[in-house]
Amino acid sequence: MRLISRNKSLKLAITSLINSVPDIVNLLIITEFFIIMWAILCTTLLAGKFYHCTTEHLELGGQFVEGLIDDKWDCLNYGGEWVQPDLNFDNTP
Repeated sequence: MRLISRNKSLKLAITSLINSVPDIVNLLIITEFFIIMWAILCTTLLAGKFYHCTTEHLELGGQFVEGLIDDKWDCLNYGGEWVQPDLNFDNTP
């Protein structure tokens, strides 16, 4: 505190920083609003779209079986696993 009170330019910088806090908070609120809107939009449009079939554990050869799979039920009928990646848009935490 002694250093700030003796140095006029440092005092001006600290005062300006403190005075700009309300504007920074307003900017953060606007930014959070847009992030939440994008999260809602992506959850609405992309929920459940990232599931895929894994066939690495099959003995027939994964490439042959993957050419025959179009949806979840084909995957399960051929013995594959219908899995979801860790990063998805099924919910917005």
